[in-house]
Amino acid sequence: MSQITEIILKAGILSPEALREMRRWGLPVGEAEELKELEAPPTPESISRSIADAIESEGYILTRETDLEAIPQYLQGMQPGVLHVVLDDQGEPEFEVQVAQVSSGDWILPWHSDSITDLLINGQTYLRVKGERIFFSQARELFYGARKAFVVCTPATQEPDRAGP
Repeated sequence: MSQITEIILKAGILSPEALREMRRWGLPVGEAEELKELEAPPTPESISRSIADAIESEGYILTRETDLEAIPQYLQGMQPGVLHVVLDDQGEPEFEVQVAQVSSGDWILPWHSDSITDLLINGQTYLRVKGERIFFSQARELFYGARKAFVVCTPATQEPDRAGP
C-alpha cells in the first residue's frame, strides 16, 4: 500500500463501501483488520501536509522545462562526441552523439528515451569530445510539448582523454 493510500485511509476520507468496491477491483487498499490499526491524523491541515509530503517523497512531481533557444544553439554548435555511460552492473556502453556547447558552458545532448540524468552525474559517466573527457555535475531534461528532446548538462570537470578523440 502506498504512503498516500495509507494517509487517505487513516483520515477516513473513503467510506467502507468505497473501500470494499476498491478491493473488489483489485486496488491495494489493505484489509479491514489493517485499517482498524491505523490512527487518523488529527486535523485537516495535517492530512493535507502529510499528502503533500508523500507526493514529494514518492517522486510524483515532474517539472518539464522548455528552452526555445536550445534548438538553434544546438543546430549551430553541433559536433561529434561519444557519451561513455557507466552502469552499475551492465557494463560501460558508449553512444556516438552530436552534441553542442552553448555560451553558458553547458552541453546539449539529444535524448528522448528513458531518463539518464542520474547516470550523467554519477561521477563516472563522461562525454568525450575534442580529445577531452567532460564529467557533469548537473543534468536537466528539456521538453517541447510532451516530448523530451534534449538533456542539458553542466560540466564539473574536464580532463584530457588519453584514449584519443
